[in-house]
Amino acid sequence: MTDKAPKSSTPAKPSERVSGSKENPKGSASTGSKAIRLDDSVVTSLINKAKAHNEKHDAAGKKATLGALKAVWRRGAGAFSKSHSPVVTSRQQWAMARVNAFLHLLASGSPRNPKYVTDNDLLPKGHAKKSGG
Repeated sequence: MTDKAPKSSTPAKPSERVSGSKENPKGSASTGSKAIRLDDSVVTSLINKAKAHNEKHDAAGKKATLGALKAVWRRGAGAFSKSHSPVVTSRQQWAMARVNAFLHLLASGSPRNPKYVTDNDLLPKGHAKKSGG
């Protein structure tokens, strides 16, 4: 073991790299689609996160939808294959961390990490950071 700190970003092990799926075809996470298929446990977690978030934030530009959270989760799961922090041990952790980052952006109006702009297109109309129309 070396004294070097772990790289801040690393690809998944070759055995963990995934490219597409039959359940969620390419492009299905380009919108906040409820048609994205995820495990029931993930959907339950996302429903609970949306409900808790929406109870605290009732402004229209700050509301979380299940469709948007599913798209963010799916994008995060896909991104795990290309680049993730070495301290994150699973695709599910990486995807849920991205959902949490999205919810923070939704609530506060700005991301914790200014480089996080990849899900701005999923923000609701009226949000200051909304992109793509």
